[in-house]
Amino acid sequence: MAGCLEIPQSERPLVEIGGRFRFNTTLLDLTASGMGPEDWRAALGAGGPPVEILGHLVATRLQLLRTLGVGVDELPDPDEWTRPDELIGTFRGSDRPLVRALTEVTEEEAGAERAGARLDPAVPLTLEACVGFFYFDEVFHLGQLNLVRRQLGKQPAV
Repeated sequence: MAGCLEIPQSERPLVEIGGRFRFNTTLLDLTASGMGPEDWRAALGAGGPPVEILGHLVATRLQLLRTLGVGVDELPDPDEWTRPDELIGTFRGSDRPLVRALTEVTEEEAGAERAGARLDPAVPLTLEACVGFFYFDEVFHLGQLNLVRRQLGKQPAV
């Protein structure tokens, strides 16, 4: 059609979102900057301490790696979500394997349903939709951590 932007199709459709996940790793580093142990354990409103959000980010990032077929030894135990430096290190360490795995996904694989990609057993998801959901969830919780910074009297990272 004349006047319409044509978006070229890639044989590797998840390459671009890999860069977005990489940005999220940088965003977590910025968000965590200047937060001490007491900040991560602070009781804020009706929610749990910020370290629980951080633990969730790590657990879902590792679950995404598993969904992509990347070996992950074990998921973090929620009772151990008290060591922010370790959790941040695990998140950072997941960055390269995640981007590499996303780069290797073919168009056929992205469009195929993956048993491990079901968020609800009744709702089948393609691998591409599952990756999109994990990305949305990660961005949401990174934004949540930036709001926590404000509640702690710190400048937002972004």
